[in-house]
Amino acid sequence: MEKTLAELKLLHNYQVKHLGPQAQILAVGLSSRKNLCVNSTVLAAENRDSVDAACWKLTASWVRNLAAENPNVPTCEFYEEYEKAGSGAVLPPGVYTLQEAVPGNIRKADHFVHVLRRLVNHLEVRLETENVEKEGPLCCHDASLAIKPVFDRFQSVVITSGTLSPIDLYPHLLNFHPVISRSFTMSLTRDCICPMVLTRGSDQVPVSTKYDMRSDLGVVRNYGRLLLEMVSAVPDGVVCFFVSYSYMDMIVNSWNENGILKEIMQHKLVFIETQDVVETTLAPDNYRKACDCGRGAVFLSVARGKVAEGIDFDRYYGRLVIMFGIPFQYTLSKILLAQLEYLRDTFQIKEGDFLTFDALRQAAQCVGRVIRSKADYGMKIFADKRCSRHDKRSKLPGWILSHLRDAHLNLSTDMALHIAREFLRKMAQPYDKVGGGSGKKTLLSQEDI
Repeated sequence: MEKTLAELKLLHNYQVKHLGPQAQILAVGLSSRKNLCVNSTVLAAENRDSVDAACWKLTASWVRNLAAENPNVPTCEFYEEYEKAGSGAVLPPGVYTLQEAVPGNIRKADHFVHVLRRLVNHLEVRLETENVEKEGPLCCHDASLAIKPVFDRFQSVVITSGTLSPIDLYPHLLNFHPVISRSFTMSLTRDCICPMVLTRGSDQVPVSTKYDMRSDLGVVRNYGRLLLEMVSAVPDGVVCFFVSYSYMDMIVNSWNENGILKEIMQHKLVFIETQDVVETTLAPDNYRKACDCGRGAVFLSVARGKVAEGIDFDRYYGRLVIMFGIPFQYTLSKILLAQLEYLRDTFQIKEGDFLTFDALRQAAQCVGRVIRSKADYGMKIFADKRCSRHDKRSKLPGWILSHLRDAHLNLSTDMALHIAREFLRKMAQPYDKVGGGSGKKTLLSQEDI
């Protein structure tokens, strides 16, 4: 939030400089309910729930009614004074953070009401017009603005990531000229990564999340049979990623209706990522407990979600990850269309190239959740027939492509199951973790350091 408000300040100062009094941007930073309170007695509580309870004891309607009859009943002086003073003053244009002194008796919460009032006034003006006008979304399409302060401050900047692919696209997006540009493969003592591209089910029906195929019953059934076959053969944790919450809900409901979900739960427990913050926080913890006890579990999550962005499934928490489809963005989004237009006009980047780059980058980030060290091992299945095409597959990072064999590019469910069993049998054999016997050291000992 602080970074967002800092960027808004720069934007507001730019508007004031070039537009003068016409600059009407208004931004107020609001955080959790505890930060919205200024009563020192209430803020002394330890957690958010205690703050809510203490606030309710001072501002509830029945408490205020008792206080009107008995002055000794404690109430919130800020709340009472604010209601007496009224809230007719409208917050002037500007960017206000949580730490700044802004007009009003309550410095944080009441300004949100002012923002809503200004929004309603704006809508009333817009509804009175007789002409149809189109307003584009307010968003920044130039990523170089965010990293420019870093380049200005430091003489040498090193940008590293496991998903910088294709690497030649980033200098255009971030507007810099790299002195050195290198792509390195992973230094491993054994082939502990097994990527596969699954294009069809055991019944030879193609699988894909392409718009005209994603709701096909054959595709839904084959996705379910794929997961069922894998959980029966793969030990410990299995992680699955879907292209969206709505598609995951549709798939899971269909699996529940035809009995596939019940069969899956006979082998492993199933945990699902939801859009609820509390549930999504508890689900990974319970998933890990199920893996710790040896039962194993399946975690169903969404690309671009919280789990895909920052939760690792290392060791036995993730021996297999399945990417159901390719996570393309919603192409009818106004923000996305504006961004594609900007990239096309500024950098001559085609819409299809950027969409494919963005989708495969997200897919690589998802499947990379299960490999977090050189001693780790895991399998990755890209369950979409489009991944077998070179124009799509070439956008994957080099550390995945270097382990993707030609024999693993056009698989059915039974073929993928056979490869998975052979890979797990190979990984069960003892090996030299340091790599001295193979002639290439990947893990340095204390003596080497």
